[in-house]
Amino acid sequence: MTSRSSTQDYTWHFNNRHDSDLLVYYGPIDDREELFLKQSILCYQSKLFEKECANAPSAPRGHSHSREAGTTLHVTIEAYYDARMVEGVIHALHRPVHKAKEWLSGMGWEALLRIFDFAEYLGLHEFQPVVRDLLCQRVGEIVDPGEVRRAIDLVGPLQSRYVAHGQFALDLDQVMERLLHQRERTRNRQREQTEATRRDLRRIMGMLCDPDARYQISEGEYERFAEAVKRSNWLL
Repeated sequence: MTSRSSTQDYTWHFNNRHDSDLLVYYGPIDDREELFLKQSILCYQSKLFEKECANAPSAPRGHSHSREAGTTLHVTIEAYYDARMVEGVIHALHRPVHKAKEWLSGMGWEALLRIFDFAEYLGLHEFQPVVRDLLCQRVGEIVDPGEVRRAIDLVGPLQSRYVAHGQFALDLDQVMERLLHQRERTRNRQREQTEATRRDLRRIMGMLCDPDARYQISEGEYERFAEAVKRSNWLL
């Protein structure tokens, strides 16, 4: 990853593929700072590695990377903590809050939920309210009932996992409350649309029964009525 203001250099140290640590050096080469990320977060789970290893001459298939020092990195790619997600957290650690918010504002609810989870794992308690507020905003914008259900299915297990995690658990409750409210709104909207459709079909049926009015029915109205008759449930 490269930012506009500085070039970032990544150094990996692996002892055991299943219990790995990552040390990230960032900033100018002559004035580098260290960022230690907890074990098993990035390492073999990150799309960042897939990209970096694929670009290495010694690893044309993206599964290993050799340094001049002789250390070889073997990577198994999994998708959960991807590079964009990690970049957002690094930005949050080393940028003003308004910059982090600006970067996060382009994300959808699912990406924000994953970053929210990731930030809790790293203990970034000052960063979490920014993500939480944007996440609540995004889930409040969901209008598709299926997507609302999917969001509830993703947040629910997190609630169970972090039930004793203080403020984070309360934040997840807030997100779930917003989702349940959104689910009720979508259900009400569906009921209103269903009732409006039924009223319209009853109107068309009344016109069909009236010899003086049936000729005023449009082709589209005929088609809607015929489709409703095929479903055979519009009068229920």
